[in-house]
Amino acid sequence: MSGQIPMRVAVVGATGFHGGAVARLPAERQHRVRTLTRRPEGDRPPLPGAEFVAGELGSPADVRRLFEGATHAFWSGSGVGGRRRHGGAARVLLTARS
Repeated sequence: MSGQIPMRVAVVGATGFHGGAVARLPAERQHRVRTLTRRPEGDRPPLPGAEFVAGELGSPADVRRLFEGATHAFWSGSGVGGRRRHGGAARVLLTARS
């Protein structure tokens, strides 16, 4: 990472297939990766140095904590409340920003 400005990457869905693959690259390049998980003590993908934050996508406070200080973000999680309420995740993000 010599000469690079370190990224602070917030990832939703890092315990899944796509999110884990996306989170792995910056983690392996020694950037800071923070991910939101309902079970911080559960199975985790091998992400060197990653921070696993306990929380729920439906909680504006948890989402705010995940994105605090992030320079980059990737959302690979499902919508809040399932398929019919997919827009709920966007509302949580907007609420978390304020």
